[in-house]
Amino acid sequence: MFVRLRRANFFAGIALAVGFWVGGCDREPAAQPSAATHSYRVVIHPLLPLASQRVTHVDVDSLDNIYWVQETANGQDFVMETGKASVSQPILTSAHLMELLNLPGGGGNFQALAVDASGHLCFYFSGSKGSAAAAAIGCYDPHTGQITLLAKTGEIASASKMGGSLALAHGTLVAGQSGGMWLWLHHLDASAVLRFDSSLAKKSTPLELAFTQAKGPTEEFSLLSERELLSDGPNDSLFYLDTRTALGSPGVDELRW
Repeated sequence: MFVRLRRANFFAGIALAVGFWVGGCDREPAAQPSAATHSYRVVIHPLLPLASQRVTHVDVDSLDNIYWVQETANGQDFVMETGKASVSQPILTSAHLMELLNLPGGGGNFQALAVDASGHLCFYFSGSKGSAAAAAIGCYDPHTGQITLLAKTGEIASASKMGGSLALAHGTLVAGQSGGMWLWLHHLDASAVLRFDSSLAKKSTPLELAFTQAKGPTEEFSLLSERELLSDGPNDSLFYLDTRTALGSPGVDELRW
């Protein structure tokens, strides 16, 4: 389930399908003038139950609204918005995305969610109808309810150089500190990291292939495994974490393109 955790009114993080808000802290007087100590009070409020054993994607915006989706086996996902009053409402569905992709009646999954710097919810969707594969990068504007598709199947397949194998790929979105967005696509035989501008003011959003293999200070990374992770870094970079790394050995590198 989701829980709300408050301490100092900042968003702390989300792990294992648990959303955390951060709010009110108690500060104890310093024991010594030169070394202040602090204690914190944590208040946890359950928000809503989640179905077990489903892949879950979550992000939060600057207004403390949670956006979340659980991937379904039948490809009929609902992206939900949960506000401060713990009221949830669907804002995106697989059925509607397939209609926008001119494949009504098909299904698919929202494989990634990420809130960009302007507060729009960006998503990566992968679906199919019969033998026809579909994919889309899009944004949802919470102020207007508008859904904008920034790139569709052919554009993504071409930019990533995956072609028809795009249907096999899993997508991960990373919101960059400088305002851009990253899309990491990967399957067992190929990987690509794309960069794009999620601004809804632009009529077209060119996808830029940043790299297919990443180079760290001492080695190259294939970026093919689900246990490799990317997150935003400073100065237009990405942080890379390899969770397969043995305990006690270095596992984090900064990637630049």
